[in-house]
Amino acid sequence: MDVGISILVTFVLILVNGYFSASEMALVNARRVVLQKEAEEGSKKAATALELASDSDRFLATIQVAITLVGFFASAAAATNLSDPLAQWMSSFGIEWLSFAAPAMAPVIITLIVSYFSIVIGELVPKRIALASAESVSKTVAGPLKVFQKIASPIVRFTAASANLLARLMGVKSADERQEVSEEEIRYIVADNEELDDDEKRMIHEVLDLGDATAEDAMTPRVDMIATEDSETVRQVLDRMRGTGYSRLPVYHDDLDNVVGIVRYKDLINPLLDDKEADTVDGYMAEAGFVPESKALLPLLNEMQTNRQQMAIVVDEYGGTAGLITIEDIVEEIVGEIVDETDFGENEHVTRLSDNEWLAAGSIPCDEAVELGWPVKEDESYETVVGWLMDRFDRVPQLGDEFVVDGYVFKVQQMRRRRVSQLRVTRTPDAVQEEQPLEEE
Repeated sequence: MDVGISILVTFVLILVNGYFSASEMALVNARRVVLQKEAEEGSKKAATALELASDSDRFLATIQVAITLVGFFASAAAATNLSDPLAQWMSSFGIEWLSFAAPAMAPVIITLIVSYFSIVIGELVPKRIALASAESVSKTVAGPLKVFQKIASPIVRFTAASANLLARLMGVKSADERQEVSEEEIRYIVADNEELDDDEKRMIHEVLDLGDATAEDAMTPRVDMIATEDSETVRQVLDRMRGTGYSRLPVYHDDLDNVVGIVRYKDLINPLLDDKEADTVDGYMAEAGFVPESKALLPLLNEMQTNRQQMAIVVDEYGGTAGLITIEDIVEEIVGEIVDETDFGENEHVTRLSDNEWLAAGSIPCDEAVELGWPVKEDESYETVVGWLMDRFDRVPQLGDEFVVDGYVFKVQQMRRRRVSQLRVTRTPDAVQEEQPLEEE
């Protein structure tokens, strides 16, 4: 064979080797979610790539067979057709020892040259291209690779079966049998990703944590529930809603362990306009939903959305009322506290309930508290009222804790995980001079 043709054939075989190397790297690293989406949108190339990637044992065997055959033919073609011309060229220098060694050295030199180009052009460069655009390359190579897989099917099946047998004997699982990505790996990927900002990373971690969270973790506990009795009038309930800012309240009969329904603000407007404000609220309430404390939050969120429930009553193992939970409570476990028209705004940290009672955000600054007349001391070591309480009593507040300072009672009303999100502040008639935290019974 002519030397020029031999070089061309060898170079083409090296390029073919690069094609299969790129195919392997692309299909292994392609994101199946992306391919799945494009396949569902009608992309035949994506569907073919997804089909190949889904059977990793078979396509890896296909590529390995191809690379082995191409590498063999490239080396054989080069060594057979180029060794003699190279040996003759080396002997033409008239150096005795070189002429003697040329027949032995020529095949080695040819093999080294072919190996160099095979590594660079047939392996490294194609694999870098495939890594940079795994999905795009996968779709490009999928069609021809599938055709080759059918042609080489007998060899592929034999080699794949042999590899699987040896792997099982060694206790190695197939790549398709292993869990693709663990939760811990996702957390590591998120933490190490520089394209995500801190809020996005936090939300992803919160979603992962939500898988282990239950209704008990997100509910408003019984002691902090604001409810109404079924014997109360429409006017009384509306006044309570206006005072608290809530548009829905649980309705109970006799005590909180016997919740009989949910009353909504919008359902009380018509009775009020029709001069029926003296009617008892039990005639205008909706059915209440009940969930156990152990109910997982993600399925609960799905159920509440499906049933169009904004609020559900959480019950303990004995059937008693443990608290209540809303869709907003669950969503806040992911995105953090949601501020609506009834919550504290950016510049509004406190709502006055009466002359002697306030509802305050846990983030209320000390200077605002001082302006309200609360016995809060400002200091550089803290900025908020919660920070002042922690500094004063030398402990982390817990849900339901009450701290008495100079006639003011600071009660931890709500918490988000370990953060105090709401305080209820009450000014008592008798000024208490001693600082004494009151423990719940």
